[in-house]
Amino acid sequence: MERLPFDEEALMQKYEPDFAFAYGSGVFRQTGYREDEESMVDLIFAVNNPKDWHQKNMLRHPDDYAPAMRRLGPGGISHLQALGPGVLYNTYVPFQGASLKYGVTSSTNLREDLVNWNSFYLAGRLQKPARILKHDEVLEDEIETNRHYAANAALLLLPERFFEWQFYDTVAGLSYIGDSRNGLAEDPLKIRNMVGRNVEEFKAIYHQILKSRHHVQMLSGIGQVTQDMNPLTRATTLYSLPSGLLNRISRPIDFENSETVTHSVRQGIASIVTGSTRTQTLKDFVSSGLKKSLHHGASRLAKIWQ
Repeated sequence: MERLPFDEEALMQKYEPDFAFAYGSGVFRQTGYREDEESMVDLIFAVNNPKDWHQKNMLRHPDDYAPAMRRLGPGGISHLQALGPGVLYNTYVPFQGASLKYGVTSSTNLREDLVNWNSFYLAGRLQKPARILKHDEVLEDEIETNRHYAANAALLLLPERFFEWQFYDTVAGLSYIGDSRNGLAEDPLKIRNMVGRNVEEFKAIYHQILKSRHHVQMLSGIGQVTQDMNPLTRATTLYSLPSGLLNRISRPIDFENSETVTHSVRQGIASIVTGSTRTQTLKDFVSSGLKKSLHHGASRLAKIWQ
């Protein structure tokens, strides 16, 4: 994990979120990035009352908002924020020499996505390594629950025998299943690049979770893992997943057929992710404004094509 290029306490004092975390390549460097390459730091601020928070924030930091957002006002911004995954971003915000992209969400929306996977947007980001900047004990317990769900989903997508790094790749890739931006505005090698350089971070989160699964055996010394593919075990694992995903999975499921189970889970996740990422992409275009949106899109494409 990279040292953040600013004073974390000063950032929290400036914006006063109820919970906050940093994530992405600006915090956890990825393979393929130059050491001297500056990355925008991605942040999520969870707030208990979005309308009140935006009202105060617009008075204190109006330049954080695109002109169209300032015209909407705090009430309109709160309604726009609530659409889809429930996040609204301000991008290219300068702070102590760094460039920030901070998303605002309600604490309730974050909590519901972590435990239900309603949009898989925030839950997916917190299945990967993240740096907590403002703590909340209840939300952090739910982040841990979310990661246990992610481990179970990943196991259902993997074969009977696999390597531990493949498990981490699968966990990291869950939130990209069905993401329409893949191959266009997202690097198709993003998952391998993400895990490759941060494998110790993933291991710190998931090694014990994986080891705790009764139907999993870790073969010492070679990094290989085996899992019991018994239909009852597969059914138990699947029905332990969040309601937001289970509601998207068609029934009945033939648990005797491992490929059918894998396909059902993959299709269920894709149906959530496709809708939420499309809505969020449109919202980002509106909330960032034309100039910043084009600049951000060009930056992503440049990283893919370099």
